[in-house]
Amino acid sequence: KRMVLNFFVVTNVVILVLIHPMVLKRSFGMFSCRRIGDKMFLNDDYSVECWSQEHTFWTYLVAIPSVITWGLGVPTLFSVMLYRNRKKLDQLETKMKYGFLY
Repeated sequence: KRMVLNFFVVTNVVILVLIHPMVLKRSFGMFSCRRIGDKMFLNDDYSVECWSQEHTFWTYLVAIPSVITWGLGVPTLFSVMLYRNRKKLDQLETKMKYGFLY
């Protein structure tokens, strides 16, 4: 049972570390606009006018929560996990779970 839990933790931490930069890049991409003529368009999709009703809706619904969750939440989660295990960082089991975070 303990081995399954350790495997679960390691798998989820690795997945979070791998997708973290991609999610943040896409989230910040919602704020990246380019002026074409007298209008601003989303760099990732020139059919979307920046700060139009549709763009604003998706920015507030997805981009801002994603930046907060992934930009602050995930690093905070990793910091808390390391802090809680700070006295066991030399143990093999802890190194196997969180070793690549420190």
